Amino acid sequence: MRIIIFGTGQIYRENKERLDKEDEITAFLDNDRCKQGRLVDGIPVYAPEKIRDLSYDRIVIMSNHAVEMRSQLLEAGCAEDALRHYHEYFAIKSPTVDAWDLTGEEGQKSCLFITSDADYHGGAMVAVYAVQELMRRGYRAVILAAAGNEAFVGEFHKKGIEIKIDPHLPYRKWEQFRWVMDFQKIIVNTYPMVLCALEISRHRPVSLWLHESDNIYPQMRYWEERIKREVVDHNLGIYAVSADAERNFIKNIMPCNIGILHYGIPDAGACRSPGGSAERLRFAVIGTLHPIKQQLFFLQTVSQMGRRKTEQMDILIIGKAGNREYSEKICGMAEQMDQVSIVGELNCQEMDQAYQDIDVVVVPSVYETMSIVATEAMMRGKICIVSDSTGIAGYIASGENGFVFGNGNAEDLAEKMSWCMEHRDELPRIGIKARRVYEEHFSMERFGDRLEQLP
Repeated sequence: MRIIIFGTGQIYRENKERLDKEDEITAFLDNDRCKQGRLVDGIPVYAPEKIRDLSYDRIVIMSNHAVEMRSQLLEAGCAEDALRHYHEYFAIKSPTVDAWDLTGEEGQKSCLFITSDADYHGGAMVAVYAVQELMRRGYRAVILAAAGNEAFVGEFHKKGIEIKIDPHLPYRKWEQFRWVMDFQKIIVNTYPMVLCALEISRHRPVSLWLHESDNIYPQMRYWEERIKREVVDHNLGIYAVSADAERNFIKNIMPCNIGILHYGIPDAGACRSPGGSAERLRFAVIGTLHPIKQQLFFLQTVSQMGRRKTEQMDILIIGKAGNREYSEKICGMAEQMDQVSIVGELNCQEMDQAYQDIDVVVVPSVYETMSIVATEAMMRGKICIVSDSTGIAGYIASGENGFVFGNGNAEDLAEKMSWCMEHRDELPRIGIKARRVYEEHFSMERFGDRLEQLP
């Protein structure tokens, strides 16, 4: 096949060895005038408007500016079906994972859960919990993910969860995974996997489960027009983990019929009541160190509360480093605060142990459609102080079963934390009511019932 590559920068340099050797690169396109008229790897570079004079079978767009470059090519008269995003190109050229063998299981119900990555975060955890509950109900339920944390995959393999990894999964075409037809129920988890849902929905019913905040939608902007065209397919059922996730999809894509599908988490039972007899109240912020999670804002709030208050608390920052610069700022500030410990990422067993000694979980996130951390804490009867920009805030009546503070309002957060320290004898009562929220909305039994109702 004769291909033209649009883009000669970092994306091309990092991926050129993966290009199909049977494809002939006849030309490059680049908007950098300094490169036009020169050779890259012995092949001439042209201005994009010269595409009208060139012969090709496909144009592969290799750049982080793919949306703008696609528009350039369409305006220049290129046919849309001649264009390939480099993710799609490599997905088409790469071998797929081995299909699951469902023979010999006649009569057994089956479910395939497709998700973006298998790692210690909310979207992946609820996928695992869904599979566990369906297995308990007699399903052959498995997970196909686009990426996987080795420790996470290993931990759940030991618990009997089958997980396969296909790095090109989000961009596969139907011909490459038509074997999914063997499964009776297919759930596609998270918006970045929406193209999978669209491919499958052309041939059979599939459920797309949304969890995303606004910041995720730009990742799929290159395919936005196709998504808007095809998302109304009658074979595609769309569900959101919360009203916030529903609103985000409608705002970023289009109004359509979306059901609410709450997750469930396994019942680990209530822990030691918050407050306890320890001299210091233990607060924790749990999640990847990233600006969205607002750990730095939390530490800044604590540092302004005064010595008399901070001497009454211990602080745990639990989670792996995400944004490097942000993580370094958090560690630097923590070093100056005696009561703060940076714990790092914990697996499920380690996290369960950590909860035993935590009194209050703070969720200061800028935005979060739900919060599995808060749900886990409430299930254990712990106190949660959550930002009003998190979906879980809708289930919390401040002062009754937890606390809600104004997003980014340090004074409000400090006030809620101070109240907890000054009214420790009332925390067990709040923890009991927090546990009821879990039982009424997020239990595995209720989750399993909702999953079984999906087509």
